Formats: sequence, structure tokens, C-alpha cells
Amino acid sequence: LSCSAALIIYPVRAKTTGEKIVHDVGSSMLGEVSFAQGGCSSLTGLALHFLITVSVASIFVMAYSFFRKMLLNKCLLGVVYSCIVWLVMNLLIVPNSVIGKYPKPNFDFTKIPLSVLIIIICVGLPISLITARMLKN
Repeated sequence: LSCSAALIIYPVRAKTTGEKIVHDVGSSMLGEVSFAQGGCSSLTGLALHFLITVSVASIFVMAYSFFRKMLLNKCLLGVVYSCIVWLVMNLLIVPNSVIGKYPKPNFDFTKIPLSVLIIIICVGLPISLITARMLKN
């Protein structure tokens, strides 16, 4: 869901292409060469995005019972978890990737609310609601 949202929203908002977006994800592993490798690095970007999303969902499922004791509302739990995911990705994962320094000098801080909202709607809430239903809580 989050990849779909990013591929729909960001090309319109940032006047870019979906291919460049997945190249950006791939460049976190491959560096600048990602943009010259075409379809192969696009697939790498998609695979990396999928791996990150599955990891985020797995961590949530494993920690669900602990988090559930702190926040009884599963929707609020999804929102809080989404904010944690955004913070970890943008303050820990991305800065330690090949991309390097973050935020970049030309970083647009006005894009933060949209990216957090995408993660809330397309990652945190679905993971929380599906996990709650799966574990019958």
C-alpha cells in the first residue's frame, strides 16, 4: 500500500516519475549508480521497499501484545507505530544508508506531513487492524 501511494502521489506532487521514486529507494543500497542501471535498480528498489515493509509488519506483530497494553485503541496504536516507523526510517535508516546525510541541504520540510500521513494510512493502520483481527484482540 505505501509503495502504491508513493507511486501515485509523489510523481504528481514532486513532478517526477514512479521509476525515479523506486530508483531513489534502490540508491540507498546501490548509490548514485542506481539511476544509470535502469530496470534492474528499479526492481532492487521495489524489493528493498517490500523487505522494509515486511520487516515493519513483523516487528509490529511480535511487539503487539506489549504495545496493546499501553494503548488500548488499535487505531491509535497504528498511528503511534506509524510515527515511530517514520522517525526510525528518516533519522536512523536513511542517514546510515548509502544515501548518507539526511536531511539533505535542499530537503523540503513541508513534505513531512504527507509522508507521515501515507505511512499512517498505508502502513500503520492496516498492520494494526489486521494484527488485532488476526490475534482476536
